[in-house]
Amino acid sequence: MFYFRKVQRLCGSILAVMLLSMSLNSVSYAGLVTTPDLVGEQQLVLEREQVQAWLAKDEVREQLVGMNVDIEAAQLRVDNMTTEELRVMAANMHNMPAGAGVLEAVVLVLLIFILLDVAGVTDIFPGI
Repeated sequence: MFYFRKVQRLCGSILAVMLLSMSLNSVSYAGLVTTPDLVGEQQLVLEREQVQAWLAKDEVREQLVGMNVDIEAAQLRVDNMTTEELRVMAANMHNMPAGAGVLEAVVLVLLIFILLDVAGVTDIFPGI
């Protein structure tokens, strides 16, 4: 019984020393994360995803291929853009001409056909 108590005390002492030494070695330093920093990072990720989705559109890809631009190189360039470049690109991508006006052109042509049909020049829509 006496021997058993000595072993318990020895194991307890070793365990205490080990736990103490582990806690001393694992000191970590953390800074304060502010809300604007976190929102800025999330906004940057969102803008990068928007530009990548824009590059994935068929109309944009066709125009890039037509200008002899490698699609993968363009995507790699977007991944390497600085924060300011990415923000400018994301803000202006809706004003860029690639694929823009397709719906408007179809509606205009359809309207012209309807007007010509009503005027009697063509007979495309017999019900009008």
